[in-house]
Order: sequence, then structure tokens, then C-alpha cells
Amino acid sequence: ILFCTIIVLSACGHDTRWANPYMFRLGFVLNVLGTYLYFKCHVKSIDDWKNLQVALAYTLIPLALMMFFEFLTRTNPYRVLGARQAIAWVREGQVRAQGPFGGPILAGTAGAVVLPLLAPLYNRRKKLAVCGLVASLAIIAFSSSSGPIGTLIIGLACLYLWKYRTKLKTIAYSTIVLL
Repeated sequence: ILFCTIIVLSACGHDTRWANPYMFRLGFVLNVLGTYLYFKCHVKSIDDWKNLQVALAYTLIPLALMMFFEFLTRTNPYRVLGARQAIAWVREGQVRAQGPFGGPILAGTAGAVVLPLLAPLYNRRKKLAVCGLVASLAIIAFSSSSGPIGTLIIGLACLYLWKYRTKLKTIAYSTIVLL
């Protein structure tokens, strides 16, 4: 609630010529609170978390296919649902698919964030996990953005460091010293 309050208050002093900063921030707050409340209500046990992993994998597959279509045709199929851009962005000759997201960086980042979450699924449902991982990598590739690649690298590093979680304080202080 404190974070959401700060987000709304941060709209003060912003220029309203281009867009209403309060509406933008209230939408952001709605996303943050909605996500928190969804997880608080529906992900209460390890079984719920495992079901969420399966749902994420199944969701990524059609998303990757739609972004592949956008990547090939430069036409966003989500335009019929109100996507911001009907035509895919092109920068330096690279098509940057965005799917239903606000931009290609956000689309690729969504794929990059989900990939480490699907890794534990490999122990239970190998085929689905591989399909989800391939879909996640495809989403990152079709976004043609470097930010999602960095996000993926950090996510994979965190996944690797999970076995050292008992030494987190040492790792955090070492990282600060190295920086």
C-alpha cells in the first residue's frame, strides 16, 4: 500500500499535455495490487504454484506463435483486441514484435521472466516444460530487444544461485563490493 501510494503521489508535477499522469499511475497501481491479490488468493500452496507453472507454459505457446506471425508479417494479430500498434516496429532492419504488450521490450521481458519459473516444471512434465522454454526463448528473440536478454541472463544467474540461498547475505555484500 505504501508503494502504491508513492506511485500515485509521484504523478504530482508531471506535464499533462501528453497524457494524464494520474491515470497512468492509477493503472499501474491496479496492476500491482491485482497481481498481489491474485497471488494472495489463488497461490496458497505448492500445488497451486505447480498448477501456475503449467498454466504459464500453456499460455506462452500461443503467445509465441502469435508473435512469430507478427515477426513474419509485420502485422500485430492483437490489433483486433485493441493492441497499441497494429504494425510491428522495425529498427535497424529488425522487426520488433510486441504482441499484446505495450512495446517489444516489455513483451521480451515477460518471456524472459517466465523462463526461470518454468525450469522446475522440467522434473514433472518434460515435454510441456521444453515447449514452454522454447516459447519463452522465441518471445525474447521475436522482440529483438537487448533488455530481455539481460533479464534472461539475470534470471538464469538467480536460478543457478538458488542452491547457494543460505549464503545470500554473503553474496549480496560481495556483489555490492564488486560493484
